[in-house]
Amino acid sequence: MIGYVTVGSNDLARARDFYDELMPVIGAGRVMEFGDNRAKVDAIHAKALELGGTCEGPPGLRGDEGDQAFYGVYFRDLDGNKLAAFRIGPAE
Repeated sequence: MIGYVTVGSNDLARARDFYDELMPVIGAGRVMEFGDNRAKVDAIHAKALELGGTCEGPPGLRGDEGDQAFYGVYFRDLDGNKLAAFRIGPAE
């Protein structure tokens, strides 16, 4: 059984269509979908550090600005698990 996966895509619409058809085969599906803005990305990083998490990459743009810009943060929780929060798209 699949425990968890992390996937990335350069074509989110195509990936959503693929996984929306694939995952029901094993009784899984999309749990949530939201478009975090950059302020929310900053806020979750700050809160994680406030709660004792550690920074693995401060808030910032990775790559070039534009419609597909990747703005993200990386942090570790109290057990050392690495998490990422990000926004794909231009600055608001």
